Amino acid sequence: MTSDSDREDYRPSKRRRLTLEDAREILQASDAEISQGLKSRRVLILKGELRPIAPSYLTQILELLLNHLVSTSIPHQAAPLVALSSALETDHEIRRDVSEQVMAWFGQIDDGIWKLDVNATVKEVGLGILRAYKDEPIVEFDFLAKWKSAVGDTFETTITLDLLLANYLSSLSTLTGATELTYFPSSALPTDPAARFTDIFLTRPRWKAEDISPFLEDIVVNNKERDKLLLKYARAITDKEGVWYTARVMYNG
Repeated sequence: MTSDSDREDYRPSKRRRLTLEDAREILQASDAEISQGLKSRRVLILKGELRPIAPSYLTQILELLLNHLVSTSIPHQAAPLVALSSALETDHEIRRDVSEQVMAWFGQIDDGIWKLDVNATVKEVGLGILRAYKDEPIVEFDFLAKWKSAVGDTFETTITLDLLLANYLSSLSTLTGATELTYFPSSALPTDPAARFTDIFLTRPRWKAEDISPFLEDIVVNNKERDKLLLKYARAITDKEGVWYTARVMYNG
């Protein structure tokens, strides 16, 4: 059963909530653009009001959907929408208008049939697990075991850390030598390049080229622009392990 804290976005409030009509007036964007924006920001439309969904609740819904597909042998490429949403409402008290919007975010719906986007769903479940390790790292082996357990045998072959690029830092434990992961999402970093590089190098003073690149992808349009930013804000050092980037002593604005 879902906790009150997970459902906090659905509790009544005296403050007037932003509605879909408000968004249309404020943003002056097409319905398709608004819909895409709400999807990317994980915002539900409930009775015309915009409600952000708690990340833990989203992860719970996705895990339940995957488990139900497997336990009932429903093909994930052709799952009946109403049957799934009704099952979640009956068995887990998850509102149909919530689960059906979540399914639309993580797949395609056509004539009442849901086609699961496996990679997007498995990725989101992985992020849901990883978020708990923002301050204290988790051993990579243990994280992968938790992730596989959450998505089940049918979908575990999809699991790869490549799905979570730009959402974690990897390091070796000084005590055990094991690889550890820490939640570090690029979405939480500044979009201004100078500020982005400042945060990156405050977090870790030295980066391998392949490790820093994913944390720049959302602020550049191509590799050429990324390389220009690296040239401007970082200093490249080459040793036997490859190319490393460190902070320049002074940024030039």
